[in-house]
Amino acid sequence: MIAATALMVKDADKLTMGQELQVITPHAIEGILRQPPDRWLSNARLTHYQGLLLNPLRVIFTPPTALNPASLLPDPDMGTPLHDCADILAQVYGVREDLQDQPLSDTDAIWFTDGSSFVHQGQRWCGQKTLPPGTSAQKAELIALTQALKLGRDRKLTVYTDSRYAFATAHVHGAIYREQGLLTAEGKDIKNKEEILALLAALWEPKKLAIVHCPGHQKTTDPVSWGNNLADQTAKIIARPPAQLLTLQLPDPGPRELPPSPEYSESDIQWMSKLPMTRIKDGWWRDSKSSIILPDKLGWQVLERIHRSAHLGSWRMLDLLRQTRLKIRNVSDKVDQVVTKCTVCQLNNASSNPQTTGVRQRGSRPGTYWEVDFTEVKPGKYGYKYLPVFVDTFSGWTEAFPTKNETVQIVAKKILEEILPRYGFPVMIGSDNGPAFVSKPCRGSMKMYGPN
Repeated sequence: MIAATALMVKDADKLTMGQELQVITPHAIEGILRQPPDRWLSNARLTHYQGLLLNPLRVIFTPPTALNPASLLPDPDMGTPLHDCADILAQVYGVREDLQDQPLSDTDAIWFTDGSSFVHQGQRWCGQKTLPPGTSAQKAELIALTQALKLGRDRKLTVYTDSRYAFATAHVHGAIYREQGLLTAEGKDIKNKEEILALLAALWEPKKLAIVHCPGHQKTTDPVSWGNNLADQTAKIIARPPAQLLTLQLPDPGPRELPPSPEYSESDIQWMSKLPMTRIKDGWWRDSKSSIILPDKLGWQVLERIHRSAHLGSWRMLDLLRQTRLKIRNVSDKVDQVVTKCTVCQLNNASSNPQTTGVRQRGSRPGTYWEVDFTEVKPGKYGYKYLPVFVDTFSGWTEAFPTKNETVQIVAKKILEEILPRYGFPVMIGSDNGPAFVSKPCRGSMKMYGPN
């Protein structure tokens, strides 16, 4: 009826030339157009009809006036509408007639629903169980809403959800599925068929029901946003299992206290005597910073115990020893020896071989040393998408040639036709060892003419 009215108004504009137009109809077209289009019409169509028909200065809706055939006077009883358009829409496009999309004023409970899962190593998990392939967040939202309706049996319930899919399934798509079957527009089975059927059956569990859509992940502090965020956080906590803690038992490093009396050797005493401002306290030698000087034998034992407890590297062990205020003769060399002789460290630690940095030689005169590389031109015109660039390392002079391909033939051709005739034979041509530079034809042609 709305589409027919819009079509007639559009054709009548050709005759009225934009003047006032009265639309006489027994249907509540104006009232229906002012309702939200959640249940029966898309936003695009509703916007088109509202812009065309809801124009109070030009389009006026009036009820029909019926005449009594006997008196030819208006009969008020004959103008009574035979039905309520809003009720008809609710019956046709709704699964349950009293299902509302606004909160109930006499509700017994207000619940919020949400779902969550996580992906680990390419597979979706929920708690300690893996989910089947193809499981989506929409399926979780349907299950959550269904369980909420089952728990609210025989109660006046208001349920908030941030899923447009679950909200539309309950309010709009359920009636369509009831008439046309669980099929898509192409005639194929819809996804989540079992969950949709369970939701449509659970809609009749509560005594009175309102399913309300609310925006998700809002930062406002109103009760609806707070409740939705709490449901989202609770779903995430339940979906993600607690982190597993791996305990590691380290070997006992030995006694933490020094022996009551040290056993210094003659070599230890000779070395300590040469240190400045040393003194003896409680039988222990101390240096100028009051650090205890350990005997050579005891120093080896302390270093081996420290390393065996956590297998620290040389730098970490030296840093730890500085904090203990212990002094050991030639401590750096001894720490390196302890770490090097440790079998566990040598088997597990990565190789510490220093990486050699590349060196680009610079020529002593122009034209002797060149660097070449390909760059891509975007957008390429007339098929020329690549640009081989030659740079003289001595002067910085640049030669570039647009090409259609990035091949070894192009490199050899440009060197033979452009570089050699004008600059002579180069001593070396460097590159990034790309496919166009390390192939056998390119290297063969370079060896033939001299450059490396």
